[in-house]
Amino acid sequence: MSEKKLQERLAELQKGRSHAVTKHDPKQLADVEQHMRDAPLIHGTSLNCLNEIWANQALDSRKKRGKKALVHQSCFNTYDAVYTSIGVMYPQRQMAFVFSPTLEGEADHRFEASPWDSGAFYKQAASLLGLSSDAERKDFFNQHTLPAPLYRPYLIEYIASTFKTAEDYFRRQPYSHPDPGGVMVADPENFFLRVFEVRVFPKLPLKHIQVVFLPSVKNLPKPVREKVLPELRRANIPIEYYAKGVTRRETNPTPADLQHYVTEWMCNRAKTTVVSA
Repeated sequence: MSEKKLQERLAELQKGRSHAVTKHDPKQLADVEQHMRDAPLIHGTSLNCLNEIWANQALDSRKKRGKKALVHQSCFNTYDAVYTSIGVMYPQRQMAFVFSPTLEGEADHRFEASPWDSGAFYKQAASLLGLSSDAERKDFFNQHTLPAPLYRPYLIEYIASTFKTAEDYFRRQPYSHPDPGGVMVADPENFFLRVFEVRVFPKLPLKHIQVVFLPSVKNLPKPVREKVLPELRRANIPIEYYAKGVTRRETNPTPADLQHYVTEWMCNRAKTTVVSA
């Protein structure tokens, strides 16, 4: 059934391309495939949560943390999911975990993805698409949701169909061609509708970490600086300090600095992947 859904989504992409772009440019598709086939999963959070997360060795869902379900989580049955994005950093976060896609092979966890943020789809795009009831929204959402590992080939085709380059996707640039479902078109300025969202059930273990993004050491809360940071180092987990920015001179970090730093890291990583592939 999942394989059939993948073929339906790929056919939808093919049908949705303009007559001038009936098939991918081979170089462009190769560029996207090199960049996206192993693009990591990113989860951002607050520094104040890091001590508890590290102690649990997992990121827990809103349900697991005892918080009330959000409206879209109730509609889409994602209350017990941990949310990540592929290769893109969400705004207003203080730190980030970056996970290798090898995590998607974990048998004890279920992975599913949609080509847009589920909350933004529910709150903004759905009504613009004429989906007035929760039943209609859930049906559309389920149609465009794929499990691992099938969402990887769809991701490549989707990015190649809607963006000029993979880097445009990483940099949150406007789409070059509308998505066939019309979600991005419904609200073109909404960054969240241009980000591939991956949801992990029932929790996201701290395995397969590629890198952790933190501000400078002096900006860390004392419990993180004295306990978590030494343990990260002992575990040989790479750490990137985004307070240094692109100038390598330490500054007072902001969430915008983190988003910018992760974007540049992703773009540089992609270029390195292409060169070494």
